[in-house]
Parts: sequence; structure tokens; C-alpha cells
Amino acid sequence: MAGAASAESIFQIGSWPGYTRYASQQVVGDGATAYLVSGAGLQIFDLSSPLQPEALSFLPCFTPYVELPTDICLQGESNRVCIGVGVSYTGYTNRLKGIDVSDPGHPELVWSGKLYNRPNQVVLDGNHAYSSHNVNGLRESTWGAVDYGNQVSSVSNASGRVVFEGDRLYVPTSSGFQVFDKSNHSLLGTFVAGAQGKALAVAGDHAYLAVADGLRVVDVQNAAAPSQVGFLALATNAYEPTDIQLIPGHACLTFKKTNILMVVDVATPAAPVAVGFYDFTGSAKDLFVSDEHALLLAADLHVLDLSVPAHPTLVSCLYVAGRSGALVLEDTLAVNVNPDDPNE
Repeated sequence: MAGAASAESIFQIGSWPGYTRYASQQVVGDGATAYLVSGAGLQIFDLSSPLQPEALSFLPCFTPYVELPTDICLQGESNRVCIGVGVSYTGYTNRLKGIDVSDPGHPELVWSGKLYNRPNQVVLDGNHAYSSHNVNGLRESTWGAVDYGNQVSSVSNASGRVVFEGDRLYVPTSSGFQVFDKSNHSLLGTFVAGAQGKALAVAGDHAYLAVADGLRVVDVQNAAAPSQVGFLALATNAYEPTDIQLIPGHACLTFKKTNILMVVDVATPAAPVAVGFYDFTGSAKDLFVSDEHALLLAADLHVLDLSVPAHPTLVSCLYVAGRSGALVLEDTLAVNVNPDDPNE
């Protein structure tokens, strides 16, 4: 988010009245360019004139109804897009598909790497693509290589977001998270929480892991022996964390079963405490925090003032028609993709 000035007023300035070719799955942005992946392929849009978005190109890189995109990531400095692809039934190989977007008007499929199992999330780091899996944990693939890549972790479930922090790689698992050396993929340490960790954030010497029963603050100075230093209990029947993001001294959490944004004071790691709540309508789709503001996409788009974390305050709210999809914020432009309405 560009800053407080842009958060004070938010309104719809344009939409693309074209057919998105199958239900839209995810969108990422870089400057004035948006990359949208659907069940048919990759579409690229020029958003430099928000009132008149221009469809630049379409790359049919999937077999309709057979291949299903599961995640997309963008490496802007290298003009690369990587898409995780699962298949609808056995007999086909799951894949990572790499696309050169150096010319947005003519994207080119340049890489198709094999995967044994359906990927959950993908992330690019240099010349490497990491994919998380329910079955065989985390795999590392080399851009351009057609083999099945290397198994970094064999945990039974690595469905959460992979986090890079310094020279380390943090991987949420079915029982907590693991810490790896990013350079050689050696396992440095394991934290066992006793529950699946999907919402993970790392800052400095501490990792913040949200599981069904609570938020765990973990000291990771010694990667070989991560140790819990703080815990905030959550009612297991009411909360199922879906995301966690950090602002100075605080963690912001969203949940699957409860329509609230919770702000937790973590300035004292040993004693995290919930200090602020914001109630909204609908399920949380996406959460972005920047400076002293939060952008929350649910049934509507909510812009919140977090300058006083104990009192999240609604700044503005934009009605979003239909079921909203993923949201990407680039500078002062917010782009929402409606996966149900082919005319939006």
C-alpha cells in the first residue's frame, strides 16, 4: 500500500469487460501488468490506464478439464512466471510450468518440469522453484530441468506457505514447521506444535505459527532447536487460522470459521495477547498489511487503519459483486478477480 493518503479514499475506477476463459484462479501483479491464471491458460493485462484495462495476450498452456492450476508466482526481476499444475485424474504427470513474460504481448512457455504429486503452493527463488505437497513434502526444481526435481523434505504434509528469511527456508508441516539452510537444503531444525501449521510468518529471531489451538511464538535464533517462548490460546471450535501477517510489534490473523481480523501484541514474545478485533461479513479471501493499514478482502474490500492496533478502524469499504477471488495490491492500484462472473 502506497501510504495513508491512498488508503483514505478507495473507489472502483475500472474493470475489464472480457471473458476470462474458465474460472479464474489466481492473479499476481508487477507494476502496471497483471498476470491472471485460469483453467485454460495465462492471461496478461495492461493496467497502466485503469479506466481502460487492455488485454495484452493469452497463452493456452493447460489442457482444459484435465490440468488444473493450483498456484502462481512471479519473479519480476527475471520476467518469469511459475504455475503449479495438478491433474484431474491419474495417468498424467503433475507439473510446474515456467513462462517467459519479458514481452507481455507474447508470453512464451519455456519450461515444463515434472512433479510426482499435485503442488499446493509454489515460490521462485533465483533459478529454483519450490513446491509444497500433501504427500511428499517440499520439492526443489531447477528452472529449465524436465526431471522431477529434488525432494527437500519428506514430511507428510507441506501445504502451507513457504517462507524465506535471510539464509533460511521455513516450511510449515503437518505438525509444525521445519527450518532448512537455503544454500544446500540441509535440515537445520524442527519445531513440533502437535498440529498442522498453515499460517506462518518469520521476522528476525522469531517465528509466528498459527495452528488450530493457538498462536505460538517460537525463538529461532538457534535453528537446530527452535523453542516456543510464548503462546496465545484460541478456542479450537471457533478458530481455524488461514493467514498471519506482521506489522511492528503485532501480528494480524484471519480465520476460516470466524469472520474477524485479530490483532495480537507480540512485542513481548513470552506473552502474546489479543488486543484488537475487527468484524466483517463473509470469509476472508486475502489479507495484506503495510505500514499502519490493512487491506482485507472478504465479501467486500475493507481498508483498515491499524495506527492504533488495539482499535482497528474501518477507513473505507468497497462493495465487490459476486464471489471475489485473489487480490493483489501494487502501489495504489487494487485488482480484484471475480472467478464466478465471466463478464468481470
